[in-house]
Amino acid sequence: TATGSSGFQGSRVTSGNPGPFAVVQGHNLINGALNLATSVTVNAGQTLILGPGTVIKSDNYHTVTVDGSLIMAGTGDRPVVFTSYTDDTWGGDTNANGPSGGGPNQWNGIIYNAGASAGAIEHTLIRCGGAFGYAGLYCASPLVTINSLRVERCQNTGIEIVNAATPMDNIVAFA
Repeated sequence: TATGSSGFQGSRVTSGNPGPFAVVQGHNLINGALNLATSVTVNAGQTLILGPGTVIKSDNYHTVTVDGSLIMAGTGDRPVVFTSYTDDTWGGDTNANGPSGGGPNQWNGIIYNAGASAGAIEHTLIRCGGAFGYAGLYCASPLVTINSLRVERCQNTGIEIVNAATPMDNIVAFA
């Protein structure tokens, strides 16, 4: 469920399940950002599509878990971005506390479980994750295609791929 602000200068996700099919477009979000105020699970049989320019900001160490299909469909000039609630680099100063670049360990990460159905990560940036030993991106599904992914400022492992059959191209990870 997406709601209005509550201290966050944008839209907030307050329920952890997107429903059977959902599309989020960056240009439809208040201030261009969506705050995860809870962990989110895309269950088997569900599809969540994040369109170009979508900025997801997580707070309180939340996780995005995928057992269904998560498609991150960014473009070269409008990537999909997952970052911390405190990171003003993407989506602006949505917590209204002044300039901040966020930091490692501020949210968990994205997990594609082994049973996740076809997914795609295209032109995506993952920042400031890695809390509690999570990787910024953990992928155990051979059905996820990764193209143009950048992971940076994560506390622990930036990217963990446990199925070598996952098609990958143009991946960069920084500490």
